[in-house]
Amino acid sequence: MGQDLLAVLFGDPFAAMNTIGLIAFAFVSSSKAIREQFDLLGIMIVGLMMAFAGGVTRDLLVIRIPLALLSPIEVGLGLLGVGLAIALGTVLSAPETHPLTLVADAIGLAAFTTTGAIVATEAGAHTGSRERLEPVEVQLPWCARE
Repeated sequence: MGQDLLAVLFGDPFAAMNTIGLIAFAFVSSSKAIREQFDLLGIMIVGLMMAFAGGVTRDLLVIRIPLALLSPIEVGLGLLGVGLAIALGTVLSAPETHPLTLVADAIGLAAFTTTGAIVATEAGAHTGSRERLEPVEVQLPWCARE
C-alpha cells in the first residue's frame, strides 16, 4: 500500500511536482487565511481553492478534465497542506511571515510552473513554433466601450 501511494505521488516528474505544488500552495494560502483570522472552514476553503485553481485552469486550457475532479488523492494533499499551516499557526504568532512559508511559496510556484510546462508540451504548445498566429478581434462589453 505504501509503495503504491509513493508511486502515485512521485512516480513521474509531473506527479512529483504536482504533489509538491499542491501541498505548498495549500500551506501558504491557509497561512494567509489564518492571518486574516478566518474560521476553520474558511481556512480549508481558501487553502484548497488556491491549491487547485491554477491546475484546474491549466487543465481546462488544454481541454483536459481537471485532476482535482479525478483523484481524491489531490484533495488529501491539499488538506495536508492546510493541516501543516494550522499546525504552524498554533506554534507561531505570525506563520505567514515565517521563512518556511516564504520558501514554500517559492517552491510551490516553481513546482506548478514545471507542471504547466509539462502539460503544455504534452498538449503540443511549443514556443519554438514558426507558425504565425492571426490577430483576434476582441468584442468589449457595452459598459467598456467609449
